[in-house]
Amino acid sequence: MIYGLIITIIAVGLRLFFLSPYPHGWDAVDFILGIDYYDLSLMQPHFPGYPIYIWLGKIINQWVGDEAYTLALLSAVFGGLSVLPFYMLVKKLTNQTIALLAGVYLMFTPLHLILSAKIMSDMPGTFFILVFLYLTYLSWQDGEKKKKYLVSSAIVLGIALGVRVSYFPYLIIFLISLGLWYQDTKQVSTLLVAIISFTATNLVWLGWQIIRAGGLNFFQIAINFTAGHFNDWGGTVVTDNTLVTRLIRLIYHNILVAGLGFYQVGDSLVKVLLASFILLGLFGFISAYKNLFSRDKLFIASWFIPYSIWVFFGQNIAKPRHVITLIPLFVISIFIGWQSLLNKLKKLIYLSGIIIIILIITSLPLVTIYKSNLPPVIKLSHYLNNNFSTRKTIIYTFEEERVINYYYPNFIIKQVRNKKDFYHSLLSLVNQPENILMTNSVYNSLVKQDDKLQELLVPIQKWGGKRLLYPVYNQIILYQAKERLYDYIRY
Repeated sequence: MIYGLIITIIAVGLRLFFLSPYPHGWDAVDFILGIDYYDLSLMQPHFPGYPIYIWLGKIINQWVGDEAYTLALLSAVFGGLSVLPFYMLVKKLTNQTIALLAGVYLMFTPLHLILSAKIMSDMPGTFFILVFLYLTYLSWQDGEKKKKYLVSSAIVLGIALGVRVSYFPYLIIFLISLGLWYQDTKQVSTLLVAIISFTATNLVWLGWQIIRAGGLNFFQIAINFTAGHFNDWGGTVVTDNTLVTRLIRLIYHNILVAGLGFYQVGDSLVKVLLASFILLGLFGFISAYKNLFSRDKLFIASWFIPYSIWVFFGQNIAKPRHVITLIPLFVISIFIGWQSLLNKLKKLIYLSGIIIIILIITSLPLVTIYKSNLPPVIKLSHYLNNNFSTRKTIIYTFEEERVINYYYPNFIIKQVRNKKDFYHSLLSLVNQPENILMTNSVYNSLVKQDDKLQELLVPIQKWGGKRLLYPVYNQIILYQAKERLYDYIRY
């Protein structure tokens, strides 16, 4: 336990050092505004509301007094704390040495570090999921406290869903836990206690949300948001039918590169060693899997399969953060694989030490860049304020709108998806603005529908950042319309 506490303290301290209280995108602004005034109808935050995450933020903000800094602090602290339940789980699955090596590796994985520096609910959610998984694993073992572990896991899962309801696939593990309990003990009373505990925990945050949203209005918000997520802007398989491309991106970019530190084109060649370590470890795990205890196999499979299916079909593959609760499982798999490949544990310690050093020297620069540089969308916001009048300018954007409005709410900003909406928006203005601006997220869509717009919209500024840091808005180009755009639209 002492080793787990030591690496956890180091992990928390490291993440506090790299804390970055800047809203990098739409969701981050939603959360910041939700701390100040919670209202789902105003997308403060957006549905499903993340109530427990917001409650934690409101409590901490009583002392901090800065919503953005408060939420960045939550990410850093919970990101570091998540190492402890992971260490304890791996120790139960394997041994103390493997747990220590895996814990240190997880601490420096790129995605874990980056999300610990961002204003998002992912790291608090990951912490509670790992605590749930640890308690669940204990409840599957024989022991006097088995009942307490089962009931505790039910409560913690309810809390995790209150942080991020998208973790609902982990309900499968909870249902398996109930089945195993009945198989082992035939005690129905404990099953009822666990189910009631889980239900009551969820009703606390769900009931508060329903009351806060005005009753039936909550369900209307839920229906509208869910429809939009799956049928429009959510990046699900419904709106992106390139299944092979989705699978490659999920496995290679999200899990291997972002999640584990795998090599990609342009990286230092030293990362080839890291990539080899990852691949050989995973291949070793495939061989070692058959030798695991049957319940360990079931535990790993139920951790991986349901949530992976949900991420593949129901989440936005362009955003690696959705796989963060799977990354600890892959780290476990790598080290179990290497343990089976090497006869002596000492060899694994030496090899892992070299690999972890490589991981550190390649991951820390990423989070250093994130801390020391403003996100491209914030640079865009400041540029607009410094160079254009709010009364004489209209800006066409997509998700950049939320950040620009957060910093400079007086700008007129419109969201359009197609050329008809764009033309109608301009022609319906009472006064023609001097400056018609557009970001590349809108420009790229419009020029596909009308290639003549390329001649009428010229790039005036560009900002960029690393894709691992800003998966969607890593390149922002600002375009300005020529004066004859109006004539073209009219005639």
